[in-house]
Amino acid sequence: MPALDLVVHDERFGRVHVTGDGGRITVSGEQVPGCEVTRTSPEPARADVPIGTREGAELTAALSGRPGTLTPGPGRLTRGSYRVDAEFDGDQYRLPPVTATASRLSVNGTAVGELDTQPLHATWQDAVRAEHAAVGYLLLAAFGAGARRMPGLLLESLTQYQG
Repeated sequence: MPALDLVVHDERFGRVHVTGDGGRITVSGEQVPGCEVTRTSPEPARADVPIGTREGAELTAALSGRPGTLTPGPGRLTRGSYRVDAEFDGDQYRLPPVTATASRLSVNGTAVGELDTQPLHATWQDAVRAEHAAVGYLLLAAFGAGARRMPGLLLESLTQYQG
């Protein structure tokens, strides 16, 4: 995984610092709690996933030092397969893609925001809390946001196959 060092100027939560190197991503900020995800597998990192794997058993995660769990979808042909589920402190998070560049964060079934990579920004609902934003940025950095629709992926694979 290439080194990552970003500062996001979040309109609601101030400066959010996202760093990553060698299979570990951390989020910290002025108004968000610290959180992290670490890839624990000795296997080579997957180049198509920022954290290097979509296998939850190969990942550890923590929010404010308390452990959580990550359950990424397999990331195959359907847009929904790129979702990521997480659990921290009894809250259930879900980050499924909604466009090619954006994903929607929900907590316990309630949408709290949308994170987009083009350009990198978040749009938050009133119900969002600082820990939700921290986890949203963590999942975004670890797994990316958005996913293309199947027709675009199929066309791209056919084009590559025909050389």
